[in-house]
Amino acid sequence: MIAATTGIGTGDANRLVTVGKAIAPRQTLTGEPLPARHPHVAAGVKAGRLGQQAASMIIGMLERVAVRSSAEEREVAERTLVERAPGLSLDQLAQARRPCRGLARPGRRRAL
Repeated sequence: MIAATTGIGTGDANRLVTVGKAIAPRQTLTGEPLPARHPHVAAGVKAGRLGQQAASMIIGMLERVAVRSSAEEREVAERTLVERAPGLSLDQLAQARRPCRGLARPGRRRAL
């Protein structure tokens, strides 16, 4: 529906929805507020420092390493990538996130 309404492709529409879900504030079942799943990405998008495609790249990487990395490692990776992203091309951002992908490989953790 988003693709048809806006005239964008389905891939772009899916990316918008994925990013939107990841950066939107949440709430508990009792209505108490919770932060976004990816608060650093949310802050970067809100401030205009991070575009939708860059946000999608960072969120995708974080989702891929979620099973084999700690919350603290993912938080550091997210914060670092969001800080580095402004001014980088998408290709450069892809290069910058490579060390973070090591979080998903046991025994191959690298510092950011």
